[in-house]
Amino acid sequence: MHNLKNRTSMKTLAISAIIAMTSLVNAASAMAGNRTNKFAYNTETIGNRVETQEVFKAELLAEK
Repeated sequence: MHNLKNRTSMKTLAISAIIAMTSLVNAASAMAGNRTNKFAYNTETIGNRVETQEVFKAELLAEK
């Protein structure tokens, strides 16, 4: 029983560490300006359903 508690604790610790690292990477990315504002969500309510469509703004690069 004691071994099972240790394994569960280690799994919990590992998952917590992964979540913390992901949060730190996302925060650093946001501070560096690597987030994009080139997308939006269009939502439409049909009866009791909500449909969501992700829309991206495309930029065409001029040929050189």
